[in-house]
Amino acid sequence: MSVRKEDRSTKESDGQRKLRAEIGITTGDCRCPLEKIDSSSLISHKILNDTCHILVSEEPGESCPKQVETQLSSHCLCTAFIDHNCVPIPETAHDDYVVISTYLSDRSVLKSVISDLREIADDVSLKRLSTPGDSATSDLRSVDLSLLTRCEQHTLTVAIESGYYCSPRKISFDELSSELEVSKSTLSQRLSAAESKLLLDLLEH
Repeated sequence: MSVRKEDRSTKESDGQRKLRAEIGITTGDCRCPLEKIDSSSLISHKILNDTCHILVSEEPGESCPKQVETQLSSHCLCTAFIDHNCVPIPETAHDDYVVISTYLSDRSVLKSVISDLREIADDVSLKRLSTPGDSATSDLRSVDLSLLTRCEQHTLTVAIESGYYCSPRKISFDELSSELEVSKSTLSQRLSAAESKLLLDLLEH
């Protein structure tokens, strides 16, 4: 599979991608060809002159690949990624729910991408966040957010986006509680439950 972006922007990315994110998206009324395509059928995806070109493998009963061309618009999921120099990679798709992965330079870009996606889609949550290791083999240390409830996913996503887990923290516990509009005890309970599940998952692997 190859993904390419051409002639949309002269801005160059730094090339270094420190994070890999898998983002779950309930598409709702947005219209984007990626919402119906998963990694098993995608052959090629590129953006050329504000047009999204997708080549997918043959469907049952068809002998040739199918090409889909869609004009980019503010309602297309792709724009939330390419506006921040990120490549959207569809992983799975079912009904109006799609999981798209992407590689990012840092958490601030992740926050911007998710923020833009929320302007387009009905619901957006971070499902998995991976960081390349320091070894020559580039092992991945990852957390699987699908282990969490939807409420825990949302709480943890906002906490990560807001820099709660950065060192030093970019947002205090009280400020995070206010941003989520929940009590401190509720926030503490949700974060503790989420962190416990993820820690156990990491220890098992």
